[in-house]
Amino acid sequence: MIINNAINSPLPTSLALGGTNAALTASNGGIFYSTASAGAILAGTATAGQILQSGASSAPIWSTATYPATTTANQLLYSSANNVISGLPTTSSACLVTTSGGVPAWSSSMTNGQVIIGSTGSTPVASTLTAGTNITITNGPGSITINSTAVGSGSFQWIATQTASSSASLNFNSNFSSTYIAYRLILINLLPASANANLWLRLGTGAGPSYISSGYLYQLCDINNNGTNLAYPGYTGTGFNQALLTYANGNGISTSATYGGVCGVIDLFVTSGSSAVGSGTSQMSYESYNNTSFYANTTCAFQHPAANFTSVQLLMSTGNIASGSAYLYGLLPS
Repeated sequence: MIINNAINSPLPTSLALGGTNAALTASNGGIFYSTASAGAILAGTATAGQILQSGASSAPIWSTATYPATTTANQLLYSSANNVISGLPTTSSACLVTTSGGVPAWSSSMTNGQVIIGSTGSTPVASTLTAGTNITITNGPGSITINSTAVGSGSFQWIATQTASSSASLNFNSNFSSTYIAYRLILINLLPASANANLWLRLGTGAGPSYISSGYLYQLCDINNNGTNLAYPGYTGTGFNQALLTYANGNGISTSATYGGVCGVIDLFVTSGSSAVGSGTSQMSYESYNNTSFYANTTCAFQHPAANFTSVQLLMSTGNIASGSAYLYGLLPS
C-alpha cells in the first residue's frame, strides 16, 4: 500500500506542504518572493547599486535609480544625474542653495549677521547687509540689529557730500524732497584752480537734472578785513546767468591752499506750498586773489522766479574747483 506524504507527494510540492508550488530556476543574485499561489524568484540585476522596491501587492522590482553603497555622517542624498543618487558632503554652519544650473550646493560657512542673498543668474551667496544713510547695522550670533541714526524732528539731517578733485562743478542732483522744509550747504575750503575765479550757484530741474543758466536775481555785499563795506548792487530786472556768492571787490578767490579757499554756509528755502527750492542766502569767507591783506566776507541773497527746482550746483566762474568739500543737510519739520 502506497501512502502520500511530504517525501513522496506529487511535484512540485504545494505551499501547504512546505514547498514552492512552482518549478523554480535559480538566478545569480536573485531574490525569492511569493506570488498569491506560489514561490518565485526575481532575477538578479547586472547593475550595481539598484535597490529592491515593492510592487504594490505584486512582484517586487529593482529600482531604475542607483544608490551609493556607503554614505558619510550628515551627508545629503540627491539626484546628481538621471537615475543616479549621490551624496552631497556636509559643510558646517552653511545653507543649502542651488547653482544657476539647479545643482544643490552649500553656501560658504556663515558668520554673525550673514544672510543668503540672491544674484541674478548666479549662485546665491552668504553676505552681511550694508548700512544705508543714517542706518547702523550690528551683527551678532543669530541676530541682526538695525537702528536709525537720523536726528529728530526740527533738526538738520545729513543728505549728501560732494568732494572736489579738479572738478568742473559739485552737483547735488535730485536731493530735494517733501521730507525737508529747508536745506543747508556747508562749504569747506573750496579752492579754485584758476585765477580771478568767483563761486557761482545754479539751481536745476528735472531728473537729469537741467541746470538753469538765466533769470537769477541776487544782491550781495563784501566786507573786508579793514571793516570797509563794499556794497555790490547785484542783478535784478531780467536776472543773471547764476547767483554770485563771492566777489572780493572784483579780485576773486585766492588759489593758494595756504589760505584754504572758500568756507561758508548756504541756506536754501522751499517755495511756499511746494517741496521745491526757490531762494536762498549765503555767507562766505575767503582770501582775495593776489591780495593776502584782503580777507573778504561776502553775504548774498538770491532767488529764481521759476519753480520745481530739484538740484543745486556749485561751480567757479572760470576753471575747475581744485579741492574742497560741500555737505548738504535737510531741515526736518518740527
